Amino acid sequence: LPNLVGMIGYTNASWTLKVDLSAERICRLIRYMDQHGFDACVPEAPDDLVPSPMLNLTSGYITRAADSLPKQGDRHPWHTYHNYIMDMLSIRYGQIDDGALRFWRARAAADSCDEQTPHAA
Repeated sequence: LPNLVGMIGYTNASWTLKVDLSAERICRLIRYMDQHGFDACVPEAPDDLVPSPMLNLTSGYITRAADSLPKQGDRHPWHTYHNYIMDMLSIRYGQIDDGALRFWRARAAADSCDEQTPHAA
């Protein structure tokens, strides 16, 4: 889906603390894309990434739905810390072009406006 961003807040603190940080990251990403002329980006997880549950809860309804819920990875930037200070440092000051996103620029071809050219940042 174009222009889709999903956010998950903290389960051990105010939900909005993490969502606010995530919104900052999205704004930084959009500014980065504008500055470098990118039109689109998608996350690309490495093949050896080990998935784990995103939510650190053991409630019955969470456990039963675990296969359907979003996952996180075993390392940065695919792992969420559930710690505001660590997340703030990573999200607010971390690199946008950290190898986790693939960026595109639209082609300048007159006959095809919707084709895209991938670019590794």
